[in-house]
Amino acid sequence: MERIGIIANPQKPKAKETLKKLVSYLSKMKKAIVLDEASARLIERSQLGVRGRRAYARCDLIIALGGDGTLLRAVRMLKGREVPILGVNLGGLGFLTEVTLGEFYKTLSDVLIGRYRLEERMGLEATLSRGRKRMATSTALNDCVITKGVLSRLIRLDVFLGKEYLTTYAADGLIISTSTGSTAHSLSAGGPIVHPHIPAIILTPICPHTLSNRPLIVSGEEEVRIRIASPHPDIGLTLDGQEVIKLRERDIIQIRKAPFKVRLIVPRKKSYYQVLRKKLKWGGTTS
Repeated sequence: MERIGIIANPQKPKAKETLKKLVSYLSKMKKAIVLDEASARLIERSQLGVRGRRAYARCDLIIALGGDGTLLRAVRMLKGREVPILGVNLGGLGFLTEVTLGEFYKTLSDVLIGRYRLEERMGLEATLSRGRKRMATSTALNDCVITKGVLSRLIRLDVFLGKEYLTTYAADGLIISTSTGSTAHSLSAGGPIVHPHIPAIILTPICPHTLSNRPLIVSGEEEVRIRIASPHPDIGLTLDGQEVIKLRERDIIQIRKAPFKVRLIVPRKKSYYQVLRKKLKWGGTTS
């Protein structure tokens, strides 16, 4: 691995110090370094900044310094290129950024010599159609969320699986997540935790008016089609908390498995269930 891209969250208290040390470490190893503009500005190394997402797509490895939001931003910058991503947690819950600062350099040295465990995660592709016109297509690793703004009025969403009508949700919104995203927004709305190796799509209504509308897990091979069935002045589709697309009544959103996999580097000796126990504080003091 000779070309390393780094994306840091400048809002994290340890970001500047960690980024400086990492750039120095990689420079001594004669690695080519790519920084986005914000990261380069953080450590006053503008000569390392490369504008545009194409520079990251040409990297051999991406290091995301921050939290899950930083890693999700890295995924979006890759635009479907299956470059391995190493997520480093600089504080916060962080289900995707499993590597702590204490184990970072040991993990990184192993990664640079090819000694690491790689997991491929399913993403989602969402397409918005308005009438006969395709308006937008975008992707997400965690979730696609249809929700309303501040006006306290339920929205109605007709949901189909393929060509079959499923139900109409009257709710504050609907979360369509991957198994990877089951521990994100979906979990906070009462959705199930699904192991990320299971190729599934999870439908989790947000505050449904009908209490029998419960979260539903369907095959990752299904196409979920949602029709906005009621007028509302402020409805949007949010992808991974990074991108927002405004919606109108009668808009149709088609969500299916993305045509690429996201490749995450995970600690070799740490299982998914260990991460759950630690992050959710299960099992008392058991490690």
